[in-house]
Amino acid sequence: MKNKVIAFFCIIAMFIPTYIAIAHYITAQNSTLDLRVVSKMQLLDLNGNVFTFERKSTVQSNNTAEDNMIDFFMQLNENSRLEESGLPDPLKDKDSFVVSYFSYDRETKFNYYFSSNPSEAYFTDNNGEAFRINEDDANNFLLSKYARCLFPSSAEPVLTLADNSTVEPLKLTWRYLTHLNQYIESVNINNTTTNIPIQTHSLVGGVLGLNFNVWPDSLYVTIVEHGKSIFADWYENLSSINLNENTTINITLDAVWYDDDNARGANGEASYQFYGEVKAQPSFYLEKTSIDPGEFVVLTGINVQNINDIKFSSEPSINFTPVFFVDDKDNRYVRALIPVAYDLPEIDESKDLNIAITISMYGNPQVLNLTVKAKTFKVRDYAIADSNIMARRTEDTIEAFKKALASTYSSKESKRYWDDDLFISALEGYTINKLAQGFGIHRRISGSAGTGERYRNPGIDYITNGGEKVLAVSSGRVIYEGEQILSGKIVVIDHGWGLKSTYCHMSIVSVKEGDIVSRGSIIGIVGATGFTRPDWGLHESISVFDVPVSPYPMWENPIPLKY
Repeated sequence: MKNKVIAFFCIIAMFIPTYIAIAHYITAQNSTLDLRVVSKMQLLDLNGNVFTFERKSTVQSNNTAEDNMIDFFMQLNENSRLEESGLPDPLKDKDSFVVSYFSYDRETKFNYYFSSNPSEAYFTDNNGEAFRINEDDANNFLLSKYARCLFPSSAEPVLTLADNSTVEPLKLTWRYLTHLNQYIESVNINNTTTNIPIQTHSLVGGVLGLNFNVWPDSLYVTIVEHGKSIFADWYENLSSINLNENTTINITLDAVWYDDDNARGANGEASYQFYGEVKAQPSFYLEKTSIDPGEFVVLTGINVQNINDIKFSSEPSINFTPVFFVDDKDNRYVRALIPVAYDLPEIDESKDLNIAITISMYGNPQVLNLTVKAKTFKVRDYAIADSNIMARRTEDTIEAFKKALASTYSSKESKRYWDDDLFISALEGYTINKLAQGFGIHRRISGSAGTGERYRNPGIDYITNGGEKVLAVSSGRVIYEGEQILSGKIVVIDHGWGLKSTYCHMSIVSVKEGDIVSRGSIIGIVGATGFTRPDWGLHESISVFDVPVSPYPMWENPIPLKY
């Protein structure tokens, strides 16, 4: 009998941990928070930072904010007093610290309202009830690192350079003023004993471009070049030093922020060390200084580190935002094609364009002058059958053409396919009457329809014999091949950097999208498809993206690119 009793109690003892676990689970699900069943806690501060705490032991700490935060907050909750009147009205629209307590599969969220005044601290639980936090507990939290978002001066200084890169400190000590009017340390960094490699930064134009978000009261600069000190003085005297291009220098900065009678609310000291690669200042030039309306000019930049930093403007505006490309022949250069449209309303007589190029981090804009010469475009009648007009040139067919070709003309091919040779005519041996079929003329639809509608000719038109071969005017990649009601059978070739050629009204197309063609390659046969007269012919146009430009200068001279 005695053995049976002992065995019974042994069995009961074996199940005690299970009973306890079940009891804890039921407690977690059905009662208020219990210190014993909270296994994890997350704290979301006012700046969106998340801190996670996990219980590693059931032994309670001394309940300080810097020790076990789960125990600290549970004790803070216990010490708080229920506010029958609820949360004070001024706090209802304020941001709060959000604390999530995790017990088994249950998450419970409380909202804590702390400020720099520990006597006015509250929290609301998951039932919406408000509690006033004990002042000592609030004070302890305010002295912890998790409350730094309440003290803006606790954020340590950040050093950036002209290229917006951040320089990490070698040493940094930062102290901020608390609600008790005492300084406590928020940051203490010392990397002098580690093997962290020294950073390297670009110094374009030899400009340090130091930018502290909190400027130091004293800043001492040491610069070493090829093992020799070339500058060791206060920052304000740095303008006296000239840095040689294409060299690497070693820069040390020693900064101090003094206690300034609490005006800043922080003080500290820091040391920085980094290498600076001294590079030439970016500069730009135009490959030509004068053009006709409807032509384009190449804008070249050198020593540009990032093409996305380039800002462009012109006076008067040309209503065009250039796209810069790195020159694949020599990547020291960046290029953009700048078209001046033939129908730009403000360019109706010879005048100068002031083109401003800015890389904001390197100072004032560089202003370039481009003369746009006066040019008159004639008006010419275009006789065409009524049936063709009504079937192929309507608002719907024009809109359909624009929609179908929009992505084609906006595509950005960074590879330059054309070389230093001249562009050629799309029909070998043929000339055109520039006054009648030429680029930019005002066409007035006449004939039996008598609409009198006028539009600009964006290219040139050839009247030919049937069976003539259509040639690629320069090397490039076929980016569109198809048929539209307005254009008939059409091919678009991208020559790179936004320069495109378009061929319309063909009877046969002998290339497909993606084909790489050379200058003079056969791409199709002339025809009479689309909105055109019944004669055999071809419409050829050149554009910078979707801005039509004249092909004539490219027949006479290569596109200029200086190296």
